[in-house]
Amino acid sequence: MGFVLGLAATATANVAPYLLSYRAYTGDRFEHAGIPFTFFSQGGFVYRRTVNYQALAVDAGIALTIALFIGAICATRRRFGGAHATRP
Repeated sequence: MGFVLGLAATATANVAPYLLSYRAYTGDRFEHAGIPFTFFSQGGFVYRRTVNYQALAVDAGIALTIALFIGAICATRRRFGGAHATRP
């Protein structure tokens, strides 16, 4: 459950800049996607579209690391008697 929660949180964080800048390329602005590294950008007065696959791979690695970390914390809390622990 924690892994899914962490993965959803990081996916939302990566897509949020795109949703906030959606259709911004109608003028001289850009649409962006990716936190902490921008892996997608399009727009501008002279239109351009770029996808940085290295930044996408690093963002995916960071997302998986955060998801695994949150999953491990949730599993440890459940196993050792956290707030929502289940007793056998």
